[in-house]
Amino acid sequence: MNTIEINDTFKLASEFINTTDKSVFLTGKAGTGKTTFLNTLWQNIAKKYIIVAPTGIAAVNANGVTIHSFFSLPLGPFLPGKSQPGTSIDSNKKRLIKELELLIIDEVSMLRADTLDAIDYVLRKTRTKEDVPFGGVQVLFVGDLCQLSPIIADEEWMQIKSYYNGINFLNALSVKKAPPLFLELTQVYRQSDDSFIELLNLMRTGNCSQREVELINTYYKPDAVNHKSAVILTTHNSKVDSINEKELKTLTTQEHSLWAEVDGDFDEVSFPTENCLTLKIDARIMLLRNDKEKDKKYYNGKTGLVKIIEPERLSVLLDDGKFIQIEKEVWSKIKYVFNESTNTVSPEVIGTFKQFPVKLAWAITIHKSQGLTFENAVLDLENVFVPGQAYVALSRLKSLQGLSLSSQVNLQIINNSAFAAGTLSHSLHGDKLNEILLNEQALFAERKIRGHFRWEELSAFFSQNDNFLNNYAAITEVVVRVKNCITTSLKFTDEVSGICKLKQGDKYQLLESRITAAASYYLAEIDNRIMPTVKQEYSKTKGSINFKLQFRLIAELKKLLEQKRINFISAEKFVRNFISSTTDTHKL
Repeated sequence: MNTIEINDTFKLASEFINTTDKSVFLTGKAGTGKTTFLNTLWQNIAKKYIIVAPTGIAAVNANGVTIHSFFSLPLGPFLPGKSQPGTSIDSNKKRLIKELELLIIDEVSMLRADTLDAIDYVLRKTRTKEDVPFGGVQVLFVGDLCQLSPIIADEEWMQIKSYYNGINFLNALSVKKAPPLFLELTQVYRQSDDSFIELLNLMRTGNCSQREVELINTYYKPDAVNHKSAVILTTHNSKVDSINEKELKTLTTQEHSLWAEVDGDFDEVSFPTENCLTLKIDARIMLLRNDKEKDKKYYNGKTGLVKIIEPERLSVLLDDGKFIQIEKEVWSKIKYVFNESTNTVSPEVIGTFKQFPVKLAWAITIHKSQGLTFENAVLDLENVFVPGQAYVALSRLKSLQGLSLSSQVNLQIINNSAFAAGTLSHSLHGDKLNEILLNEQALFAERKIRGHFRWEELSAFFSQNDNFLNNYAAITEVVVRVKNCITTSLKFTDEVSGICKLKQGDKYQLLESRITAAASYYLAEIDNRIMPTVKQEYSKTKGSINFKLQFRLIAELKKLLEQKRINFISAEKFVRNFISSTTDTHKL
């Protein structure tokens, strides 16, 4: 799947993420463009966000980090009311978490309910907002619960089953308290055959009958594993390794060992392909990256044969007859950092893995095929062990014509659906979603602007040091002016609330006008009437042994006022961006 159209659900999901703080569960069948949406979103979002995923490889592919590493979660189960994860989080990461606005969780089909509750616990504790779901952070869940489900050992399930009705993330206590908005992508781009799409729908929900079993078994081909032009999708790593090693040994051409260049912190479990890639001429490989050139000759999951091996270049004959050359590419492992000077959250590369973006592909596991597309594939479903595994395997194909079965299936295999593991939400109609969007936008705008215009830190500062400051003659007028700003700001934010509750479409233009005027007023107060005196006292008391207390308090006051300046500038920027983002809302 190279490109997909930006449909109404894509637009609506983007609106909810960019112009509200409502949590969203974006789901859809295999091949509906969830990965494409996520890749587009993270490159165009203005919020402070991070991306996490349940596994190392999923995290690298999503340009994110693993859930357990970011939130410092232990490997054992989370017991609500008893476990206390996140105690080892360092001060820099705590600051980042406090500034976080959006948490994106990819591949949520593999996210356990207790793991999500552990995330909720860490966010509430770290942000000191223990009564607010996820500590006030918006969460975007991306994935399909009918695909690969969470894995949990029997002894772990015994420990947590009294808390949860099921293991997938919708059973989390945090989700039950604050359910995300359900948005479903319905347009399938991978397949175009309606009968095949219907078959996949039945498998996805576990509603196949004997009729579907018989249909699939018509593609049973006992010699399928010898079909050299099709990748074998099977259930276990041991099977994959055995098949690939055996097929490679049958080639009489020279063996080449191509080592990756690993730099910095990049753990082995997150390697996107082999550290030492063993290839021969005519080895069957699968590409792991999309073509960056305009002509898009290949995509992630495309297969072919290696024809020329050079230290820095491979020449590959694709199965569609195209001859391409590929060079080594770099995968990055990142950590998220908060930049105080720019007030932004950004990824910082902590390790890189440079290797040819290929892997041996006579066989791959079904787990690692998730998100890929194949023209032809041999499915080995005999030992399916995870709900949704058979569905994921079959849904990788563009059509049934590309299917070969290495063994026959039965009803139990193809109805082993992850759908039975938990009840999915119901999608709302467009008009209702638009109504919710407009209401959430108004609430979001009100909350954000109230946040920019609140003076809680300065109010607390004056409350804690009131007696001393009232006797500090040099800044008496400063105290009076700041307290007056606090009083007028309370009235202004009440006015903001009233504007946000208005029904007319131009209310945000009115809001922009009032924000601009208010920000200008408070900035003038700080810059022209308050800060000059504070800076003067700061310079006078700095380094003086006689004015240590005065200097400490003036330094703190100066820092709080500088932060307020940033808040007012940010308020103007926010309302401009918000209006720009909501311009087309009524057209959805």
